[in-house]
Amino acid sequence: MDTLEYKGYVIRAQPQPVKDSEDWTVQIHIEHKGPTGLNVRQFRANNRIESKEEAMAHCYQLGRQIIDGQIEGYTVDDL
Repeated sequence: MDTLEYKGYVIRAQPQPVKDSEDWTVQIHIEHKGPTGLNVRQFRANNRIESKEEAMAHCYQLGRQIIDGQIEGYTVDDL
């Protein structure tokens, strides 16, 4: 599992292969150490990506956008 640190959070990229296809989907875990310990939240996007490498890039992009509060309905405010 590959990781990226961003603004005090850790984004763990876990692109998933699409069954019966060569495509990939985006799945990430965002981690943050708070006063009660490590907090983790999983996020997914239903985009179909043609390669694992592209899916990895999309994972990190999604994670940064979530952390920056740019995607409605996705938040890390309570981590």
